[in-house]
Amino acid sequence: MSTPTAPSFTNRPFAEQVSRLTRELDRAVRLDSPLIALALYKSEFVRAEAEAAVAEAVRGLGQRVERVQISPQRADLPRYLRDRPDSAETVYFVSGVQFGGGEDGLNAYRALNIRREYFIEYKLRVVFWLTKGEMVALSRHAPDFWAFRHRSVEFMEEPTAAQITKHQSALPTRQWSNDYQDLASIEAKIAYRQRLLTQLPDTPESTAARADLYYTLATLYRASQRFEEAEAAMQNAIPLAEQMEDDLLLARYDDELARIYERWGKYEKAFPFYQQALDIRKKILGDDHPTTAASLNNMGGLLESMGEYEGARPFFQQALDIYKKVLGDDHPDTAISLNNMGYLLQAMGDYEGARPFHEQALDIHKKVLGDDHPHTATSLNNMGVLLQAMGDLQGARPFVQQALDIWEAKLGANHPHTKIARNNLARLPAS
Repeated sequence: MSTPTAPSFTNRPFAEQVSRLTRELDRAVRLDSPLIALALYKSEFVRAEAEAAVAEAVRGLGQRVERVQISPQRADLPRYLRDRPDSAETVYFVSGVQFGGGEDGLNAYRALNIRREYFIEYKLRVVFWLTKGEMVALSRHAPDFWAFRHRSVEFMEEPTAAQITKHQSALPTRQWSNDYQDLASIEAKIAYRQRLLTQLPDTPESTAARADLYYTLATLYRASQRFEEAEAAMQNAIPLAEQMEDDLLLARYDDELARIYERWGKYEKAFPFYQQALDIRKKILGDDHPTTAASLNNMGGLLESMGEYEGARPFFQQALDIYKKVLGDDHPDTAISLNNMGYLLQAMGDYEGARPFHEQALDIHKKVLGDDHPHTATSLNNMGVLLQAMGDLQGARPFVQQALDIWEAKLGANHPHTKIARNNLARLPAS
């Protein structure tokens, strides 16, 4: 193994660095050759500006840009890029190397080191966007890959006011957008948004971006059960929404704070925030709007969690009536509302009353989404659990088995839904 040379950093002008990188890409495209370029950046806003400039140049070369975010599920970047279609017409922008997972967090570095030849063999053209810490770690933990690189450029400027204004709205939602991630990926998303917050100036122009960052941070903290930090993030976000005088945004933020309290088991604290969100939506959107129905469902779900089943029922029924009236009998949101009524009646011990609601929801999902959609699997699992509660163990098994097969195929063996179905199936007798 070669001995790595620790990276040294310069501070050449921004335009010069963009020009150097685009020249290298131009040469690689013209010669149909691979390129491994390392782009060091200090600020997410400067990086966004550099990416935009380089991407425009890439498109001018007749190439497309594909952004690849490394995560624990995508730690083996060389293998992932090897299997991508149309690599001959693509320049890959790669980020998040430090979030590649593994017990020591080094899986992505190891994969680069072990399979570095893939970049040459498959003529891959890749720009790695790296923080200073990632650049140093790359030289230490992937020394052979480090020696393998072709070009390094550095964008180490502080962001200008123009760059911040230009990119502050898009950056919070551009990355880390997978629906499901494990805890390591959630931590990566949190770190990214925390870094953006430190770079945003505390000015009126950045209020909306700052509010959205606090809001999304809260959702991530909630997902990782860090409820105190989630609460603090929302307590920062809500005053910003009030400053913007955006009542519908405030309602969304009220919902999130209530959801945090609900997951935390602080039901009494959740109630007034769900109620305020409902009041806002009724006033602005009207009594029959689908978003108002969503608020009614939130209120019903909270009361159900508190064991106040009779109190929950009218909220669920009103939501269902709205969805049927506005969206129709076969809409997926109607199916969700039917499931809510089924869950409630099941919790009340009225299994026969619950059954038609779950059956209708299953029929809608099959009709609208198809037999193998994850939401269809949810309805199948619901039917299985209901039949199990009714004592029909043999009848329950095929429903749970189908749910397991769909979730395993669509979401993977380690997804929480798949594990739930597997556990449910284990409690049922073999057919």
